[in-house]
Amino acid sequence: MDESPLQLVSEIGDHLGRRARPNKDFLVKSLRQAANALSQIEQPLETFQKTEAIKKLEAAINPLRKSILKHGLIKHTDKEVKLLVAICVSEVFRVLAPEPPFEDKYLRAAPPAASQLAASVIQTCEEKLEPFVCGFLTSCFLDRDAVDSELKEFYHEILFKVFQCAPHMLLGVIPNLTQELLTDQVDVRIKAVKLIGKLLALPEHHVVQKYHNLFVEFKNRFSDKSAEVRLSALQCAKVCYIANPSGNVSREILTALEGRLLDFDDRVRTQAAVVACDLARTTLRFFPRKLISKVAERLRDKKISVRKKALEKLMDVYREYCIMCSEGPMTASDHFEQIPCKVLMLSYDKDCKDFRPQNMELVIAEDLFPVFLPVEERTRHWIHLPSLFTSSHVKALISILSQKRRLQTEMQIYLAQRKKEKD
Repeated sequence: MDESPLQLVSEIGDHLGRRARPNKDFLVKSLRQAANALSQIEQPLETFQKTEAIKKLEAAINPLRKSILKHGLIKHTDKEVKLLVAICVSEVFRVLAPEPPFEDKYLRAAPPAASQLAASVIQTCEEKLEPFVCGFLTSCFLDRDAVDSELKEFYHEILFKVFQCAPHMLLGVIPNLTQELLTDQVDVRIKAVKLIGKLLALPEHHVVQKYHNLFVEFKNRFSDKSAEVRLSALQCAKVCYIANPSGNVSREILTALEGRLLDFDDRVRTQAAVVACDLARTTLRFFPRKLISKVAERLRDKKISVRKKALEKLMDVYREYCIMCSEGPMTASDHFEQIPCKVLMLSYDKDCKDFRPQNMELVIAEDLFPVFLPVEERTRHWIHLPSLFTSSHVKALISILSQKRRLQTEMQIYLAQRKKEKD
């Protein structure tokens, strides 16, 4: 009499567990039998006996589960073994759902292994898979609603994964993204922008050179009619610039970024200032000084929130500049020394309590320089600053210092009064 699939799975697990070092042939044969048997096992129905049925399944599958972990098969180096392990693990999940059959630490190892295996299969069978993969993706671009597959909800993610391992397969598919950038649907434009941003962050694939028209349309999204799309484009600017730090690509991205510093939406202006300052810190020696000056102009923005964020990020840039001056790669630069000059001018701001002279004194005293910067280095910067001062800067500095002196005087009077009352 033939064995039941459940009994066969249990026996295979026992045989695997008894082997100290099973060879590839034994593993492949055993795992193939296990995968076939597991596929024939149905999940228990929703009845009062389900709990007992689950316990019976767990008991039968447990030897196989333990053997997979014992021999480290989830991380096995052989592709065929890894494929069969992935199939078995998937079947075990199906049968025991919703109970997890493996601990999280093993589950985390399984997806990377499966992902690597999938990439290897795509590379090996690129010619055979191309018509199916490209046909599916193209259908999703043209009329996703008509596609009869749950995978259609993840076609951008699939495209990106395939592109990483077989970019030539998608030469006829990727141009479809241009149409998504031009659609009236804001959510579709946002998703397309994010995907293109990820593609541009892969410098070894030369996306700009191969799909120049797509890059041009991507840049246009920095001035999209939707603020949400403009924000998405700005979020992509950072990774795109870092992946392409020199040449025309970086210059065009920075030009698009600079334009958003004057955007009519304050959220976009804020994001543009944040991205520009973050990029400046990554390549401070070569970053365009003009763009830093443009960001500094946001300290006079009509929105308090923009002024606050610009102050925070510009202070980050100035501290990075001070560190580089201290360590040697850079020398004193008027462009960067203009940052504290413009910060001083915030004390004239009457709209925001945070910019009052007494508060700006704390900013200058505590936040201007890195905590560990030597006194000698701080002194060099303070000596350089007055050469850039106008009468307005001098007046602002005097006002800030006067507030400090006034506070000290008032505190002395208060303490003297307290002492007098006690006496």
